[in-house]
Amino acid sequence: MNEQLQLRLPHKQFVFTLPKVLRVFFRHDKRLHGEISRLIYALVRDFTIEAAGKPVRAAAVVVFQSSGSFCRFHPHWHGLFLEGGFDDEGRFVHIPTVDLAKMSGCFRQRVVAFFLERKLLNERLAKNMLGWTHSGFSVDASIRIPAGSAATREALAQYIVRPPVSLQHLLLDEGGTDTVLYRAPYSDYFRTDTKLFPAIEFLAEVLQHVPD
Repeated sequence: MNEQLQLRLPHKQFVFTLPKVLRVFFRHDKRLHGEISRLIYALVRDFTIEAAGKPVRAAAVVVFQSSGSFCRFHPHWHGLFLEGGFDDEGRFVHIPTVDLAKMSGCFRQRVVAFFLERKLLNERLAKNMLGWTHSGFSVDASIRIPAGSAATREALAQYIVRPPVSLQHLLLDEGGTDTVLYRAPYSDYFRTDTKLFPAIEFLAEVLQHVPD
């Protein structure tokens, strides 16, 4: 990805998350992964064009991630987006910032409309979700990649396609307890950086991330 796909231009990492009420759908219908990925790309592209004030061609790699800390099912999306786009004459237009609050609100509107159109939500719930104070929809773009930072670009490319389990963080006790100790960065959700699983329970957590 770093050597053959990404341009040597400024990039930004976007992270998109959804409220819990919608996450269950991604467990049972894998087609939604790609459909929401395309929705996310179109959203950032539209904001880039608006900020540029003229048509520009955007570029991105958008990756669906099914896991959070300790293999918890937590569907979200990472995207490495070109920080700008190319105009009709092939010139790069640098767009260093976008209105993230506005983008988050637009993300909520488009996703709710998407689920409503596919009859996965009824109109009453869809209307309620658009009015929630704490919506559960979020957009983060705090990590930037300077044009000349090949090491950062490679590290982020590896990060967004990481598997749900790292063998370096796993310790299996086969001495009679059949348990798995898993280490991860400190989790605010679990309030720890380690978790002990019965082996069968750990397998169940991992298997929910295996593609059909």
